Amino acid sequence: MFKRKSESRIILFLQEKIPRKTQSISCRSLPSHRNKLKAQPQHGAVQPMKINRNLHTNYKNMITLAEDDWNTSQHSKLSDLNVEVTDTNHLKDQYGRYFHHFCTTSYLGLDYSPALLEGAVREIRNAKTLRIANSKNRCKLNALDHYESALSDPFNCHALATLSCSAASSGILPLLAAGVLTGNQAPTMVFDKHAHYSMNHIKAACADETEVITTPHNDMNQLEALCKKHKRIAYIADGFL
Repeated sequence: MFKRKSESRIILFLQEKIPRKTQSISCRSLPSHRNKLKAQPQHGAVQPMKINRNLHTNYKNMITLAEDDWNTSQHSKLSDLNVEVTDTNHLKDQYGRYFHHFCTTSYLGLDYSPALLEGAVREIRNAKTLRIANSKNRCKLNALDHYESALSDPFNCHALATLSCSAASSGILPLLAAGVLTGNQAPTMVFDKHAHYSMNHIKAACADETEVITTPHNDMNQLEALCKKHKRIAYIADGFL
């Protein structure tokens, strides 16, 4: 024997499928729920579409988790530093402190190469501008084309120069997800959980093009299982972690 509350739920669930006469009998048998039953939408009524949010990004949650740590870092004068360069990876901040910069992402140290610095200054002076102020696919400085060609030859590829890792990921990953780079066959995008944020924040855009899956860090067993299940896999991870 079902309790009255359970019976009410069964009737509400089945009311679109059982004859109207049966519905009316059910309503009389449960007078306390008559108003709820009358409030149910009629056949053909437009129902509001349920929207699932935060499937791949959650900025509010990220800020909630990180804000206290960033505030502590700033109050301790460990972030938001404005610095001057005193030597290779040696800096001086606005508080007069001198320190060695160990968290650099310049893995080859080319930022301080005298030859590169001199070449950059020379090309800027020759061009008489820092850049052509529009999208580079419309037109770009000739020096940039020479630079990309010089990078392409050693790797036998078409190298593209971008201002940052985020810019590169934002441009390439959605195209990869759409199948533009794989014969119009969209791959399943598998992101390592610890992939750099410059790639992780593109998940939502990729998910509009194909299935996006996040796997535990360096979980090769799960990746192998996904490769057996899906025809094409694009694995997104940092190469140095």
